Amino acid sequence: MIDVAAVVHFPDVLRTFRAERIDVEFMLSVAPSRSLLDDVQRGALDLAVCVEPPEPIVGVDTTSLLSEPMIVYGPPDSTIGAPSSWGPWVLFPSDSHTRRLVVERLSALGAPVTVAAESHQPDVLREMVLLGLGWTVLPRSQGESERGTTTAGTGSR
Repeated sequence: MIDVAAVVHFPDVLRTFRAERIDVEFMLSVAPSRSLLDDVQRGALDLAVCVEPPEPIVGVDTTSLLSEPMIVYGPPDSTIGAPSSWGPWVLFPSDSHTRRLVVERLSALGAPVTVAAESHQPDVLREMVLLGLGWTVLPRSQGESERGTTTAGTGSR
């Protein structure tokens, strides 16, 4: 599973499955979507919960589980003005499915996409925003922190 699926969206499902299906060998791998899909394709994993791949993958069937709005987050005390004023960005790495979706949407909105930093970890991206290193786009469940407040605008995925 990608991290948000394991930690935010499906922890109760995981707990219940482990408790009720002791006959099943269960090993949870938390990784980026691309790694999980590669492991499913080569038979190392039976199932992956991840961001929908940009193109169908031979031998892998997909089913949509949920759709989650994506939010633009700016550093504390920033103003969410016109998209042309947003950035620079702290985003997932360039090979990330989510990064591709975010860049496409930001470009469509007219936001310049200059990347200042990258991380596979949404918590790290959020903290970089809190430190004032740039802006990011995350699901609300990953964009908010007890450590501080970012400035949020809306986007969607």
